[in-house]
Amino acid sequence: MLIRRSTNIMLIFLVVLLTTPLCSNPTLATEPDHVNEELKGLKAKAERGDARAQFFWGLRLLNGDGVIKDTTRAIEWLKKSTNNGNEFAPGYLGDIYYSGNGVPVDYRKALTWYKISSKYQNKASLYMLGLIYDFGKGVTKDLSLAIHYYTEAEARGSLYAAHNLGMLYFKGEGVEKNYKKAFSLLLKAASKGLPEAQSQVGYLYDEGLGIQQSYEKAREWYLKAANQGDGVGQNNLAYMYYKGLGVPKNLILAYVWFSLAAQNDEIDAKYAIYEVESEMTSKQLKRGKKLFSKWRIKKPYLFNSSN
Repeated sequence: MLIRRSTNIMLIFLVVLLTTPLCSNPTLATEPDHVNEELKGLKAKAERGDARAQFFWGLRLLNGDGVIKDTTRAIEWLKKSTNNGNEFAPGYLGDIYYSGNGVPVDYRKALTWYKISSKYQNKASLYMLGLIYDFGKGVTKDLSLAIHYYTEAEARGSLYAAHNLGMLYFKGEGVEKNYKKAFSLLLKAASKGLPEAQSQVGYLYDEGLGIQQSYEKAREWYLKAANQGDGVGQNNLAYMYYKGLGVPKNLILAYVWFSLAAQNDEIDAKYAIYEVESEMTSKQLKRGKKLFSKWRIKKPYLFNSSN
Protein backbone atom coordinates (compact mmCIF):
# COMPACT_ATOMS: atom_id res chain seq x y z
CA MET A 1 0.00 0.00 0.00
CA LEU A 2 1.44 3.35 -1.04
CA ILE A 3 1.41 6.16 1.49
CA ARG A 4 2.38 9.80 1.72
CA ARG A 5 4.78 10.68 4.47
CA SER A 6 5.09 13.49 6.95
CA THR A 7 8.57 14.64 7.94
CA ASN A 8 10.05 14.20 11.41
CA ILE A 9 11.70 16.49 13.92
CA MET A 10 15.28 16.96 12.75
CA LEU A 11 18.25 15.88 14.79
CA ILE A 12 20.60 18.22 12.94
CA PHE A 13 23.87 19.39 14.42
CA LEU A 14 24.46 22.84 12.97
CA VAL A 15 28.25 22.97 12.92
CA VAL A 16 30.08 19.91 11.64
CA LEU A 17 33.67 19.87 12.85
CA LEU A 18 36.21 17.47 11.39
CA THR A 19 38.23 15.33 13.76
CA THR A 20 41.90 14.72 13.04
CA PRO A 21 44.75 13.41 15.23
CA LEU A 22 46.00 15.81 17.88
CA CYS A 23 49.43 17.35 17.89
CA SER A 24 50.98 18.26 21.22
CA ASN A 25 53.19 21.06 19.86
CA PRO A 26 51.30 23.50 17.64
CA THR A 27 53.62 25.18 15.17
CA LEU A 28 53.13 27.32 12.13
CA ALA A 29 52.48 25.29 9.03
CA THR A 30 54.37 25.96 5.82
CA GLU A 31 52.94 29.26 4.63
CA PRO A 32 54.28 32.35 2.84
CA ASP A 33 56.31 34.61 5.13
CA HIS A 34 53.65 37.34 5.27
CA VAL A 35 51.06 34.78 6.43
CA ASN A 36 53.37 33.44 9.11
CA GLU A 37 53.98 36.98 10.31
CA GLU A 38 50.23 37.56 10.54
CA LEU A 39 49.81 34.36 12.56
CA LYS A 40 52.67 35.30 14.86
CA GLY A 41 51.02 38.65 15.40
CA LEU A 42 47.68 36.98 16.12
CA LYS A 43 49.26 34.62 18.63
CA ALA A 44 51.09 37.49 20.32
CA LYS A 45 47.84 39.43 20.73
CA ALA A 46 46.17 36.31 22.13
CA GLU A 47 48.97 35.87 24.64
CA ARG A 48 48.49 39.49 25.73
CA GLY A 49 44.88 38.66 26.64
CA ASP A 50 42.96 40.00 23.65
CA ALA A 51 39.68 38.01 23.68
CA ARG A 52 39.06 38.36 19.94
CA ALA A 53 42.60 37.25 19.09
CA GLN A 54 42.28 34.34 21.52
CA PHE A 55 39.09 33.27 19.74
CA PHE A 56 40.63 33.38 16.27
CA TRP A 57 43.85 31.72 17.44
CA GLY A 58 41.74 28.97 18.98
CA LEU A 59 39.90 28.51 15.67
CA ARG A 60 43.22 28.30 13.82
CA LEU A 61 44.32 25.49 16.13
CA LEU A 62 40.93 23.80 15.94
CA ASN A 63 40.86 23.71 12.15
CA GLY A 64 44.58 23.42 11.42
CA ASP A 65 44.34 26.70 9.53
CA GLY A 66 47.92 27.85 8.96
CA VAL A 67 49.08 25.90 12.01
CA ILE A 68 49.20 22.24 12.95
CA LYS A 69 45.82 21.18 14.31
CA ASP A 70 45.68 20.77 18.09
CA THR A 71 42.22 20.45 19.60
CA THR A 72 43.48 20.41 23.19
CA ARG A 73 45.23 23.76 22.78
CA ALA A 74 42.28 25.09 20.79
CA ILE A 75 39.98 24.35 23.72
CA GLU A 76 42.34 26.14 26.10
CA TRP A 77 42.36 29.28 23.97
CA LEU A 78 38.60 29.22 23.38
CA LYS A 79 38.07 28.94 27.14
CA LYS A 80 40.38 31.92 27.70
CA SER A 81 38.47 33.86 25.07
CA THR A 82 35.16 32.97 26.74
CA ASN A 83 36.46 34.04 30.13
CA ASN A 84 37.50 37.36 28.61
CA GLY A 85 34.00 37.97 27.28
CA ASN A 86 34.04 36.75 23.67
CA GLU A 87 30.48 35.90 22.63
CA PHE A 88 31.36 33.35 19.93
CA ALA A 89 33.87 31.11 21.70
CA PRO A 90 31.45 29.25 24.03
CA GLY A 91 29.31 28.12 21.09
CA TYR A 92 32.36 26.55 19.45
CA LEU A 93 33.25 24.82 22.70
CA GLY A 94 29.73 23.42 22.81
CA ASP A 95 30.14 22.16 19.24
CA ILE A 96 33.44 20.47 20.07
CA TYR A 97 31.97 18.46 22.94
CA TYR A 98 28.67 17.74 21.17
CA SER A 99 30.38 16.36 18.08
CA GLY A 100 33.36 14.75 19.82
CA ASN A 101 35.85 16.73 17.78
CA GLY A 102 39.20 15.52 19.12
CA VAL A 103 37.63 14.78 22.51
CA PRO A 104 35.10 12.21 23.75
CA VAL A 105 31.49 13.21 23.10
CA ASP A 106 30.21 14.88 26.26
CA TYR A 107 26.68 16.24 26.02
CA ARG A 108 26.77 17.61 29.57
CA LYS A 109 29.81 19.75 28.77
CA ALA A 110 28.23 20.77 25.48
CA LEU A 111 25.12 21.82 27.40
CA THR A 112 27.19 23.95 29.77
CA TRP A 113 28.93 25.83 26.97
CA TYR A 114 25.76 26.26 24.91
CA LYS A 115 24.06 27.80 27.94
CA ILE A 116 26.89 30.30 28.29
CA SER A 117 26.64 31.05 24.57
CA SER A 118 22.85 31.44 24.81
CA LYS A 119 23.34 34.41 27.14
CA TYR A 120 24.54 36.25 24.04
CA GLN A 121 21.31 35.25 22.22
CA ASN A 122 23.22 33.05 19.76
CA LYS A 123 20.51 31.39 17.67
CA ALA A 124 22.59 28.31 16.82
CA SER A 125 23.34 27.65 20.50
CA LEU A 126 19.71 28.22 21.45
CA TYR A 127 18.70 25.70 18.79
CA MET A 128 21.26 23.19 20.07
CA LEU A 129 19.90 23.56 23.61
CA GLY A 130 16.43 22.83 22.25
CA LEU A 131 17.81 19.79 20.44
CA ILE A 132 19.56 18.45 23.55
CA TYR A 133 16.38 18.65 25.64
CA ASP A 134 14.15 17.46 22.78
CA PHE A 135 16.14 14.25 22.29
CA GLY A 136 17.41 13.84 25.85
CA LYS A 137 21.08 14.07 24.89
CA GLY A 138 22.91 13.60 28.19
CA VAL A 139 19.92 14.99 30.08
CA THR A 140 16.39 13.90 30.92
CA LYS A 141 14.16 14.60 27.93
CA ASP A 142 12.23 17.80 28.66
CA LEU A 143 9.92 19.06 25.92
CA SER A 144 8.98 22.19 27.84
CA LEU A 145 12.63 23.27 27.86
CA ALA A 146 13.05 22.16 24.25
CA ILE A 147 10.09 24.32 23.24
CA HIS A 148 11.47 27.24 25.24
CA TYR A 149 14.84 27.15 23.50
CA TYR A 150 13.38 26.42 20.06
CA THR A 151 11.08 29.41 20.49
CA GLU A 152 13.99 31.65 21.45
CA ALA A 153 16.06 30.39 18.51
CA GLU A 154 13.19 30.73 16.05
CA ALA A 155 12.57 34.31 17.15
CA ARG A 156 16.18 35.04 16.21
CA GLY A 157 15.88 33.48 12.77
CA SER A 158 16.80 29.79 13.17
CA LEU A 159 15.15 27.85 10.36
CA TYR A 160 15.91 24.52 12.04
CA ALA A 161 14.24 25.68 15.24
CA ALA A 162 11.19 26.86 13.28
CA HIS A 163 10.95 23.43 11.66
CA ASN A 164 11.31 21.45 14.88
CA LEU A 165 8.95 23.71 16.78
CA GLY A 166 6.44 23.46 13.95
CA MET A 167 6.67 19.68 14.07
CA LEU A 168 5.99 19.65 17.82
CA TYR A 169 2.81 21.65 17.19
CA PHE A 170 1.96 19.33 14.29
CA LYS A 171 2.31 16.22 16.44
CA GLY A 172 1.02 17.74 19.66
CA GLU A 173 4.15 16.80 21.58
CA GLY A 174 4.80 19.01 24.60
CA VAL A 175 2.11 21.40 23.38
CA GLU A 176 -1.51 21.17 22.32
CA LYS A 177 -1.77 20.05 18.70
CA ASN A 178 -2.22 23.12 16.51
CA TYR A 179 -2.02 22.71 12.73
CA LYS A 180 -2.35 26.44 12.02
CA LYS A 181 0.56 27.23 14.31
CA ALA A 182 2.52 24.36 12.79
CA PHE A 183 1.84 25.65 9.29
CA SER A 184 2.91 29.19 10.19
CA LEU A 185 6.22 28.05 11.66
CA LEU A 186 6.98 25.55 8.92
CA LEU A 187 6.17 28.06 6.19
CA LYS A 188 8.80 30.44 7.62
CA ALA A 189 11.48 27.79 7.25
CA ALA A 190 10.16 26.51 3.93
CA SER A 191 10.10 29.99 2.41
CA LYS A 192 13.79 30.37 3.28
CA GLY A 193 14.63 27.12 1.47
CA LEU A 194 14.76 24.43 4.18
CA PRO A 195 13.80 21.26 2.27
CA GLU A 196 12.42 19.33 5.25
CA ALA A 197 10.07 22.21 5.99
CA GLN A 198 9.08 22.46 2.32
CA SER A 199 8.06 18.80 2.34
CA GLN A 200 5.99 19.29 5.47
CA VAL A 201 4.27 22.40 4.12
CA GLY A 202 3.44 20.35 1.04
CA TYR A 203 1.99 17.64 3.27
CA LEU A 204 -0.18 20.15 5.15
CA TYR A 205 -1.55 21.48 1.85
CA ASP A 206 -1.98 17.90 0.63
CA GLU A 207 -4.08 16.92 3.63
CA GLY A 208 -5.68 20.31 4.29
CA LEU A 209 -4.27 20.59 7.80
CA GLY A 210 -4.13 24.14 9.17
CA ILE A 211 -4.63 25.51 5.67
CA GLN A 212 -7.13 25.08 2.85
CA GLN A 213 -6.47 21.85 0.98
CA SER A 214 -4.70 22.36 -2.35
CA TYR A 215 -3.02 19.69 -4.46
CA GLU A 216 -1.55 22.46 -6.60
CA LYS A 217 0.19 24.04 -3.60
CA ALA A 218 1.17 20.63 -2.24
CA ARG A 219 2.85 19.72 -5.50
CA GLU A 220 4.61 23.10 -5.64
CA TRP A 221 6.19 22.59 -2.21
CA TYR A 222 6.96 18.91 -2.74
CA LEU A 223 8.77 19.85 -5.95
CA LYS A 224 10.83 22.51 -4.17
CA ALA A 225 11.92 19.95 -1.59
CA ALA A 226 12.40 17.18 -4.14
CA ASN A 227 14.64 19.41 -6.25
CA GLN A 228 16.91 19.76 -3.22
CA GLY A 229 17.14 15.99 -2.86
CA ASP A 230 14.67 15.61 0.01
CA GLY A 231 13.44 12.02 0.10
CA VAL A 232 10.07 12.77 1.68
CA GLY A 233 9.31 15.41 -0.93
CA GLN A 234 10.34 13.02 -3.70
CA ASN A 235 8.22 10.20 -2.25
CA ASN A 236 5.13 12.38 -1.90
CA LEU A 237 5.54 13.92 -5.35
CA ALA A 238 5.77 10.41 -6.77
CA TYR A 239 2.56 9.49 -4.96
CA MET A 240 0.75 12.42 -6.57
CA TYR A 241 1.81 11.29 -10.03
CA TYR A 242 0.91 7.68 -9.26
CA LYS A 243 -2.59 8.56 -8.05
CA GLY A 244 -3.16 11.52 -10.36
CA LEU A 245 -3.74 13.94 -7.49
CA GLY A 246 -3.87 17.44 -8.96
CA VAL A 247 -1.80 16.25 -11.93
CA PRO A 248 -2.43 13.80 -14.76
CA LYS A 249 -1.53 10.28 -13.68
CA ASN A 250 1.98 9.54 -14.92
CA LEU A 251 3.55 6.18 -14.09
CA ILE A 252 6.90 7.15 -15.58
CA LEU A 253 7.30 10.21 -13.35
CA ALA A 254 5.94 8.26 -10.39
CA TYR A 255 8.58 5.60 -10.99
CA VAL A 256 11.39 8.13 -11.33
CA TRP A 257 10.50 10.11 -8.21
CA PHE A 258 9.96 6.97 -6.14
CA SER A 259 13.35 5.73 -7.35
CA LEU A 260 15.02 9.00 -6.35
CA ALA A 261 13.32 8.83 -2.95
CA ALA A 262 14.48 5.24 -2.48
CA GLN A 263 18.00 6.37 -3.31
CA ASN A 264 17.61 8.77 -0.38
CA ASP A 265 16.67 5.87 1.93
CA GLU A 266 12.91 6.37 1.97
CA ILE A 267 11.73 2.88 2.91
CA ASP A 268 8.16 3.39 1.65
CA ALA A 269 9.49 4.40 -1.75
CA LYS A 270 11.55 1.23 -2.05
CA TYR A 271 8.39 -0.85 -1.80
CA ALA A 272 6.34 1.54 -3.92
CA ILE A 273 8.65 1.07 -6.91
CA TYR A 274 7.57 -2.55 -7.28
CA GLU A 275 3.89 -1.62 -7.18
CA VAL A 276 4.35 1.04 -9.84
CA GLU A 277 6.45 -1.28 -11.99
CA SER A 278 3.65 -3.85 -12.00
CA GLU A 279 1.40 -1.35 -13.80
CA MET A 280 3.96 -0.12 -16.33
CA THR A 281 4.44 -1.33 -19.86
CA SER A 282 7.93 -2.43 -20.86
CA LYS A 283 8.27 0.78 -22.89
CA GLN A 284 7.27 2.93 -19.91
CA LEU A 285 9.66 1.08 -17.62
CA LYS A 286 12.52 1.52 -20.05
CA ARG A 287 11.79 5.24 -20.26
CA GLY A 288 11.52 5.51 -16.47
CA LYS A 289 14.85 3.79 -15.90
CA LYS A 290 16.51 6.02 -18.47
CA LEU A 291 15.17 9.17 -16.82
CA PHE A 292 16.15 7.95 -13.36
CA SER A 293 19.67 7.22 -14.56
CA LYS A 294 19.88 10.77 -15.93
CA TRP A 295 18.22 12.57 -13.02
CA ARG A 296 20.00 10.76 -10.20
CA ILE A 297 23.29 12.48 -10.99
CA LYS A 298 21.77 15.97 -11.22
CA LYS A 299 21.74 17.73 -7.84
CA PRO A 300 19.72 19.83 -7.54
CA TYR A 301 17.44 18.24 -10.11
CA LEU A 302 16.04 21.59 -11.26
CA PHE A 303 12.95 20.28 -12.97
CA ASN A 304 10.22 22.73 -13.87
CA SER A 305 6.48 22.39 -13.36
CA SER A 306 6.06 20.37 -16.54
CA ASN A 307 7.98 17.42 -15.09
